[in-house]
Amino acid sequence: MRLNDIADIRGRADRNGPWYALIKESGIPMRDLRQTRHTFAIQAIKSGMYTLQGVSAVLGHSSLGIMVST
Repeated sequence: MRLNDIADIRGRADRNGPWYALIKESGIPMRDLRQTRHTFAIQAIKSGMYTLQGVSAVLGHSSLGIMVST
């Protein structure tokens, strides 16, 4: 399956995309795809497999300061 943009993962207006199928199948409470960014970042950093700079780049930040600002 080719994913050209976020709508291909999330689905269109009727919540029929792969993301919602995955949430339903996993049995976790419904949440929007955008709510997973923080979880991804924390888990990637905790794994020790990624640098802060690498995670920041994956998230599309223009600088590391965006991710580490208080």
